Amino acid sequence: MEAVCIGVLSEEYIEAGKREHDQAIPKYKKHLTLSSDCDKIPLGYSVEYFIRDYLKALKPGTLKYDFILNDKNIDVKTMIVTYPPKEEHFSGVLAKQPSQDIDIYLFAQYDKSSNTVWLKGWKKYKELIHPNNLYTAGSRSDKIVLKHDHYQVKNYELNKLSEL
Repeated sequence: MEAVCIGVLSEEYIEAGKREHDQAIPKYKKHLTLSSDCDKIPLGYSVEYFIRDYLKALKPGTLKYDFILNDKNIDVKTMIVTYPPKEEHFSGVLAKQPSQDIDIYLFAQYDKSSNTVWLKGWKKYKELIHPNNLYTAGSRSDKIVLKHDHYQVKNYELNKLSEL
């Protein structure tokens, strides 16, 4: 894992993320209720907005993915925690969530204790969405019992950011 701290999430980005979230809710609300962490969704938008600016990526005209970089449709998956990334922890997506429109999943982590955003690495859609990476509801992941099916890999299995 080649985790990189890309900076502190400013109030400007937090507010911009809330605005993007509020614009998306009326049309996509049914898709945003899969998680019990719905209160974290606006912060996830803020992190995505911050990363999109950091990478100088293009904003798409759809909510099927988060941005376009090097002609690839990229979806950011953010963990909101109170510690920096750890190699032995998992990154992944809900099994209900994958979209064929995504080329790459980019995994980020927001450390709310330090207000920092980390990029952990990435996986191609076909590398992540594979039966070998499926963890079913009720199984354990990072000492947590999963509530939903997930496709996951250990952070040390992520591709390096320099290869994105």
